[in-house]
Amino acid sequence: MNSFIIIFLGLNLINLCLSDVSPTDNYEHFTVLDQAAKFKVYWKFNQTDITFEIHGNTVGWIGMGISPNGAMTGADMVVGWVKNGIAVVTDRYGVGNTFPPKDPEQNIELLYGTECDGWTVIKFRRQILACESNDRPITADTIRLIYAYGTTDPTGDDIVAANYHGASRGAKSILLLETTGTLNFQYPAGEIRSTFEFLNNRTEIPTRDTYYSCKLMKFPTFSSKQHMVEIAPVVEAGNEQNVHHILLYQCIGDITDLGAVGTSAECNTANMPPDFSKCQSVIHAWAIGGGTFYYPQHVGFPLGEADSPKYVVMETHYDNPTLAQGIIDSSGLRIYHTSQVRQYDAGVLDVGHLVSPVTQLIPPNADSYLQYGECTSDCLTEVMQRAGTSEIKLFSVMLHTHLLGKKIELKHIRNGTELPYLSRENNYDFNYQEARQLSTEVIIKPEDTLQLVCDYKSSGVRSNFTFGGFGTKEEMCLAFLSYYPKIQASSCLTFPEFHSLMTYFGI
Repeated sequence: MNSFIIIFLGLNLINLCLSDVSPTDNYEHFTVLDQAAKFKVYWKFNQTDITFEIHGNTVGWIGMGISPNGAMTGADMVVGWVKNGIAVVTDRYGVGNTFPPKDPEQNIELLYGTECDGWTVIKFRRQILACESNDRPITADTIRLIYAYGTTDPTGDDIVAANYHGASRGAKSILLLETTGTLNFQYPAGEIRSTFEFLNNRTEIPTRDTYYSCKLMKFPTFSSKQHMVEIAPVVEAGNEQNVHHILLYQCIGDITDLGAVGTSAECNTANMPPDFSKCQSVIHAWAIGGGTFYYPQHVGFPLGEADSPKYVVMETHYDNPTLAQGIIDSSGLRIYHTSQVRQYDAGVLDVGHLVSPVTQLIPPNADSYLQYGECTSDCLTEVMQRAGTSEIKLFSVMLHTHLLGKKIELKHIRNGTELPYLSRENNYDFNYQEARQLSTEVIIKPEDTLQLVCDYKSSGVRSNFTFGGFGTKEEMCLAFLSYYPKIQASSCLTFPEFHSLMTYFGI
């Protein structure tokens, strides 16, 4: 290792240990990477750079990396430690499940480091783009963060293979470049808000790696029209590592079995009451590392009207990788609403491929199979003319497939010309879904077509056809669009002609 050069930065490296290990800055994003809450990550970003602050519950080295698949091979890693009061950070790359060598180019900037009360803290900055071949760019796609830590500092000037992390390692999916809308957000002057909550009721998390709990709940009854203006996660203290994501689905139509209201069941199983299947359109999606969702200042989701949803299903995805017993959870969502109705009603439009076991087929053993769904200009023209509006404005998108989906893109086409895409995910993870607020509202006109392209990979996992459906092992190709002003349309979907599809597959 003598050929490697260790870079020491002497600015802000020797620090007094305070009584706690709070973050050194105001960060918009935070997540816990491991089950025992021994590895925490804070971050913020601008157009060119991203700043990380990582906290590891160890007096040894700590490391974090960006991986293509959750493994070390091809990962872009940072490893740091604090030894004799001096902080060191190194840029490294993964060549397999073995000791990661240093990158010939050290493309990270150490900003701060300290060791305090059994914790090691390293703060550093890097460019969002990749600087050379061993670096990985940070994109708006879902990122696989890997982490590891050792119990001791290196005895020499650098870590060596003997500093192996053992079982102190893991991986988690995260959106690093998510724009939550929390920065510089201001409520409308004088607006008064009230709250209610959709919560799980002491749900016992099974001793399974992954579990999806669905609960049917009723909106409060309002005496006048309200606007839902903010949705915040409520994660029970101590369960931050177990509550992976929460989705809120609005129900269409009446609930026939009122006894099912307030009950929970495992999602998409035979034990789920039939009324739950009426709730398929996503109002909101939160995932670990995300924060509060704010509607634009002039927009609110209407409640208390005749066509407002009266029931929702809240889907909570629980992680329990250590198969711990006796975890009880009452996490959920806090809804902020106001009677001071804002200028525009928000709507949710489902776009993509009709969910169908007949016309939605994915062949087995395919490395890539593309499926298309469109919201056509004919459909948009009709519903906008009926609403008396010449345009709608899009402010949030959630992309959705099931287990076979690997890539999704929502295209925007106007009069035959493709405009910049509305949303794209090149590293889709079914177990990590979240609505993404657009940095700039996008105008959708009657002459536009919205085309959703879903790329599936069935090779190695399916030996028979996969059909469209609501079950996890069935498939979907949908995007849930939040927009304003609201028009009288909840879905805009297409599907291929049956006989043409059968001919294509030689059936």
